[in-house]
Amino acid sequence: MCWALQAAEYARLAGDDAARKEIYRSYREMLLPDQMADDGSFPRELTRTKPYSYSIFNFDIMAGLCQSLKGLDPDAPAFQLADGRGLARAAEFIYPYIKNKNSWKWAKDIEHFDALPVRSPGLLFSGIAFHEQKYVDLWKTLNPDPTDKEIIRNYPIRQPLLWV
Repeated sequence: MCWALQAAEYARLAGDDAARKEIYRSYREMLLPDQMADDGSFPRELTRTKPYSYSIFNFDIMAGLCQSLKGLDPDAPAFQLADGRGLARAAEFIYPYIKNKNSWKWAKDIEHFDALPVRSPGLLFSGIAFHEQKYVDLWKTLNPDPTDKEIIRNYPIRQPLLWV
């Protein structure tokens, strides 16, 4: 997903619609089916040493990718597989855990767990795309300026308002 987001942004900035369409095809046919479970989680992230931060990170990257691919048909944020997997399902999955980290059911991250969550761009993008004010409201309450260097390193989109 990270590579796809970077490539989509370079293609968007260069006006290369053919590359954007190919990246979008890859998202629909490979990335989304291979990375997301039916419940909206990212199973590979849940087995890592930092499942909480990686789950939020992958959600943020996915939301950023969908935001970058807006304007293509079908609408990237609204796109979902036949079984309903898509950005909306990812947002539904992660929202309660960002809202209340203590409800996280999986292992705590081995480090930097206390520094999370921070202001997730995925919440903003999803809130706008799906008219879910609760996502935007939660986004507004979260820390926009983390000081933990590891959290900063894994904070993919720091100024998401510039993307909308």
